[in-house]
Amino acid sequence: MRRFCLHLLILGSIIFSTFAGLRGEESIEFQSTEEQAHETFKANNNDWTTSLPDFERIEGGRYAVALFVTEQGSQTPIQATGTWLTKE
Repeated sequence: MRRFCLHLLILGSIIFSTFAGLRGEESIEFQSTEEQAHETFKANNNDWTTSLPDFERIEGGRYAVALFVTEQGSQTPIQATGTWLTKE
């Protein structure tokens, strides 16, 4: 029987600065994306129930959740999904 794990990651993207572009529009100079939290859960009959882990939110940051399933002992995703979190 194959055994699976669910990986839940919170990613943060913080824009450090912006500048005026050539046509006057605002452009991003650079940004940093960092892992804020990463939890791994073993399957219970290939089923999971979990919630978002606590993580520090920085004002102005954008955050996303990424979920992927692997076989136990592997980091290669079998299935993955993700989305942006609300700014609240």
